[in-house]
Amino acid sequence: TAPSGSVSGSVLVDRIKVEDAAIDTLRVRLANESIATVEPIKATATNGLAIAALAQAGAVLGHQIWKDTAATEAQWLWSHLYIKRGATERRLWHQLSLGTVQGEGTLEDYANTGIAFMSVYEVTKDEVWLHRGQQIVRQLRATFQQKNGLLVSVADSKYLILEPVSMGDGQTPSATTQAIRLFQMLYLATGQQTYQAAADSALRAVSGRISGTPGEWPALVTVAQTLQLGHLK
Repeated sequence: TAPSGSVSGSVLVDRIKVEDAAIDTLRVRLANESIATVEPIKATATNGLAIAALAQAGAVLGHQIWKDTAATEAQWLWSHLYIKRGATERRLWHQLSLGTVQGEGTLEDYANTGIAFMSVYEVTKDEVWLHRGQQIVRQLRATFQQKNGLLVSVADSKYLILEPVSMGDGQTPSATTQAIRLFQMLYLATGQQTYQAAADSALRAVSGRISGTPGEWPALVTVAQTLQLGHLK
């Protein structure tokens, strides 16, 4: 017989079982609620990078399904993050979270989205994607490229004390690098000198920083070399 005021071993075991069952039920409920309600943030620039990589890898390795998936995802990006504003104009947003678009698109967003569209064009030859790439570039230049060719990272930079510009390539190419690469892709696709001139002026605007610290701009140095080869041809 258990002493007065104490709990017998069998009762204690039963209580532990009940508590464990309750904890398991709560854990399952929380997991189900998380699956049902939590949606990952879909960042425009990152999606653009992934789409371009998928299209290019599909072309190199001969995987049609990768190219098809890139086109499908590019269409999703066009429909959900590059949204109509007025009868003809569209506006690129920075990200999608819980079904809601958030933040003005940055230079990085526009550049990576444009590269995604052009990469899909290169593997499908569907001119819809060429036209979409051209539309992105028109907005990019009007919003982010100054008269001297300098590319700023955000819209309305005139209200900032310091110009928001790329400081070098990191784990991914900088926004400046990607914009120049996009200009180059459009020049190669159309032969229009406007795109070549946009790339040249943007490169000249950062040439001082590149020559001073070339190790911080590995991706841009590669793009610059390709531009030079294009001039030589």
